[in-house]
Amino acid sequence: MHRNAAHPSLVTACRTGLPRPTLPQSSLRHGRGYITQPTHRLILAAPMARFLKAIDTAIPVLLKMLDDKEGNTRLAAASALAKIGSEAKITVPVLVELLKEKDGQIRMGAAEALGKIGPEAKSAIPALTELLKEEHEQLRWAAAEALGKIGPAAIPALVKLLKDK
Repeated sequence: MHRNAAHPSLVTACRTGLPRPTLPQSSLRHGRGYITQPTHRLILAAPMARFLKAIDTAIPVLLKMLDDKEGNTRLAAASALAKIGSEAKITVPVLVELLKEKDGQIRMGAAEALGKIGPEAKSAIPALTELLKEEHEQLRWAAAEALGKIGPAAIPALVKLLKDK
């Protein structure tokens, strides 16, 4: 198999919607060892899905993973959706719900994904505006960046927030 070719099991997973593609260790070489964590493999699935033009089948799988009980899985799915960008607009309502999680990392991942979705994520503006009131500086920064990427639709909410202070 060519070094840059997608492994057949990843292709199958993207086409059939399997939640966790099973890849041979030799196909995921990283540094001194191999990537063995399923969530790390998932992070690689989004760029491969884009490459394979299989985004339409990858998004439903990632959407299911946003509801996973494991926080790392939800974070990995949000990161993968951020890599997909505006084509993941169907996931906006679920990403907005992730903004309410207790785990700051998951909330930042959801904010990043919403920002990468861009103007199509304008329904997330109220939730992202609320994050600007958080104590955690990185979380506020992620929300501000997402609002900036959503664009002019966020301006009225930001003006209202400034008037409230």
